Amino acid sequence: MAERTRAWAADRGLAMFSPDGYHSPTVSTIRAGAIDVAALCTALAERGFEISNGYGKLKGETMRIGHMGDHTLADVEELLGTIDECLA
Repeated sequence: MAERTRAWAADRGLAMFSPDGYHSPTVSTIRAGAIDVAALCTALAERGFEISNGYGKLKGETMRIGHMGDHTLADVEELLGTIDECLA
């Protein structure tokens, strides 16, 4: 799930916050670029999904997508597809 999330970000020209070799296996922190993360979080919540905005100095600059616990690859795929819909 982590690899799929990182590939999705790369396919959209988004960079990971952590350097290569230091990515978390449980959550992906992605640099948001021009994405309004707060608006994206709201749009996703309206569709029953949740991601996290960055926190502290990173709020609005990063988004965090979890892929641990009670998630499946299918769940992650559905979330990523919904993010694409919200950004379209």
